Amino acid sequence: MSLRTMPKLFSRANGDIFHLPRLARSPANFQWTWNAVAIVLLAAFLWQDGWNFQWSWLQQLQTKEWYRYLSGVVLMIYIAIQWLLTVVRVRGRTELAKVHYRRHQRVGALGPLFFYAHSSEMGYAYVAVLSSVFFLNLAVGLLNPTAVRVRSPQYKFWWVVGHVLLSVSTAVIAGYHAYVAFYYK
Repeated sequence: MSLRTMPKLFSRANGDIFHLPRLARSPANFQWTWNAVAIVLLAAFLWQDGWNFQWSWLQQLQTKEWYRYLSGVVLMIYIAIQWLLTVVRVRGRTELAKVHYRRHQRVGALGPLFFYAHSSEMGYAYVAVLSSVFFLNLAVGLLNPTAVRVRSPQYKFWWVVGHVLLSVSTAVIAGYHAYVAFYYK
């Protein structure tokens, strides 16, 4: 491939100094880019947990009580931000929901990073259930009808039911986890 036939990544088209090709800006590529980020982060978390790979500096930080509380609060804020899309949709603000939908996907893709900052392990007992539900919800999010290009109303219905059920479960179990963490201080 010659330099003349390669797509221009940097041009002054439309006044943009860094103009991305149309291909990268299309909705389908946006979807797959963030899905790829989520898949890599999810696989990396599961790999490190399965092979017991740890960063000693992070593990030492995670043993400190102040860090556990702070990272837990950040993780709860992350979950609350993900619920903004639901609030906007329930209020019937369709145009705003379209904007929040892309943000929901981007922030959702970064879920494993927020989780990893709080805990580098899946945990035991109800914490293992919380971790599993959290990551299963992320995986279900990756299978959204737009990403897999399924137009079936039944698929969309059951996907929404599953994603919402897992989201509610995550919030409830995380709330219980926060209660236990602060109560048994």
